[in-house]
Amino acid sequence: MAIALKKSDIREALVAFFEDQNKVLNIREYNEAYKEGKAPYPLKFVEKHLGNYKKVIRMLERQDAARLAAIGTKPVEVQVKEPAPVLEPAQEEELSPLDKLRASTGESSE
Repeated sequence: MAIALKKSDIREALVAFFEDQNKVLNIREYNEAYKEGKAPYPLKFVEKHLGNYKKVIRMLERQDAARLAAIGTKPVEVQVKEPAPVLEPAQEEELSPLDKLRASTGESSE
């Protein structure tokens, strides 16, 4: 006796498959994956029950947006930043205005 599949079961299997592949496959890649025994259903079966493959992908993007958006992204490791060291202003020597002018122009004071 054949078990009846619901459309939601087919969608769930497709999303889980794309998560395993870490990529939403295009139609050619999906066919190749099915031929290799990786995809859960043949393309004809998916199109018969859910419609055109492009429409199926758009439907999945609307209904399972969070799961599909997470595909292909790596978990971000949270790094605790050490606070930047507080730099104190440099201490200037007590120079006369004439000495400051000489230092800025490169003249020697001798």
